[in-house]
Amino acid sequence: MSSPSRATKEVRFGRFELNVETGDLRNGLKKTLLPGQPLELLKILLERPGELVTREELIRRLWPDDTFVDFNQSLNKAVNRLRETLDDSAENPSLIETLPRKGYRFIGEVEAARSPDAALAQLPPSPELSQGAIGNAPAIVETLAVVRRHVPFTAKLAIAAMGAQCYSRSAYGRGRGRSCRRSRV
Repeated sequence: MSSPSRATKEVRFGRFELNVETGDLRNGLKKTLLPGQPLELLKILLERPGELVTREELIRRLWPDDTFVDFNQSLNKAVNRLRETLDDSAENPSLIETLPRKGYRFIGEVEAARSPDAALAQLPPSPELSQGAIGNAPAIVETLAVVRRHVPFTAKLAIAAMGAQCYSRSAYGRGRGRSCRRSRV
């Protein structure tokens, strides 16, 4: 397991992706905002995947010296909230393992999440590009970047086209209006 670099803003583990700056946790399309202690706890565990992080270290890093709380109970609550968010369990852990009276260990695979540009740069060159059949690769990458910037415009255009199609099929257009009407129950 490799530890994510400090410069990385997003970390992927299991089916989750965490933005360490904002605390956004994604599970596919579902986005959750991790609150205070569970987020900090997850960051600490992700710094050293596969290694024991002692309860004492977690307490020292999660709460300042001048804080007076029941640290053990508060740490247990933070771990339980994190496990609940990650759909993990203490009895059968897949991400966070408890080492009784010692601490916790992150046991999931951790990797730095790659941006789409980085993923595109990692692709091997296609035979067509190397033979010059399609053109030069930098121009294609530049075109993809332009397309990506204009996706919101393209989405609006598609919605407008669907609206125009519904209008043309409606009673006001040339159709009978059955294809785009909402059904009434």
